[in-house]
Amino acid sequence: MTPTIRAARPEELENLLAMQFRSLRVFGAAFHERDVLEAALAQIGTMDPRLIGDGTLLVAELAGRLAGSAGWTTRTPLYARLLPATLPALPVPSARVRSLFVDPDVAGLGVGRCLMAAVEAQIREAGLGAAELLAPASAEPFCARLGYMALSDHALELAEGMVLPVRRMARQLEPALVAA
Repeated sequence: MTPTIRAARPEELENLLAMQFRSLRVFGAAFHERDVLEAALAQIGTMDPRLIGDGTLLVAELAGRLAGSAGWTTRTPLYARLLPATLPALPVPSARVRSLFVDPDVAGLGVGRCLMAAVEAQIREAGLGAAELLAPASAEPFCARLGYMALSDHALELAEGMVLPVRRMARQLEPALVAA
């Protein structure tokens, strides 16, 4: 079954957050201590709600049910304050992939791939040549399978000395073809 991909709606925020929190807790449990995950959820959250208003947060539905989310932005992420240093810009104009989450009940059904294809299509249409993201350990293998290359390792500095390791990854995108 192929998921339906569409723009997120403001009235879905509560359901989106519930799915995203559950996804991070389930998939992150094999890689991070529970207290680190809970601190990350409390201090970083899972999404910037402004992406809904921008029209760049997408959701996937399977059989009318919320199955995942992913978005993109050129804004500096709210969590950037937790990085010890500013990340250098990529050599081509790029967008940051944000809020990539799949409901654990539908993992392995292609939801993440469909979402990422739609996000990358929007990034191309915006005239940007690359997509980048900060992947926690639970998302890194998936992003690598999609062609994202590791650039550098970082740690988001959480309260009480806790850290959430992340890997900066990027992928060059083909420019969008423009009809003559």
